[in-house]
Amino acid sequence: KGPGIIIVLDDALVRKPEYEAKWQIIHDEDIRVILNDLKKAGAQAISINGERVVPMSEQLCAGPTIKINDNRYPVPYRIEAIGDPELLYESISLSRRVAEMTEFDIQVEIKKSKEIIIPKFSGSDKLEGYISGLEVIENENS
Repeated sequence: KGPGIIIVLDDALVRKPEYEAKWQIIHDEDIRVILNDLKKAGAQAISINGERVVPMSEQLCAGPTIKINDNRYPVPYRIEAIGDPELLYESISLSRRVAEMTEFDIQVEIKKSKEIIIPKFSGSDKLEGYISGLEVIENENS
């Protein structure tokens, strides 16, 4: 737990015919770009809709939802990040992706918080599935 920011993302309330529908909804790539912006700004821990994001977490499009750590979540997406609230806020406020999203009426709310609690990783009981593709290499010097 610690200080940080909260970002709430939601699809455009009204679909405008002058924009393609795909530009008025949030996609997994939007989430990945925002997560990367947070990491570059020094975020120490991040969650999406209460799901802790770790290095092996994926954000995958699943129809009108996004799968995070194999759990499906609909909009709105609530991203919480622990770190310096000023740096995190500035990074997201100036994010090119956030500017693009708001241009197409996607709702973006960013606020600083004195205390954020990020839950533990929900997939810890399934770690074998996350690392099963890794190969063990014997070191001759061991």
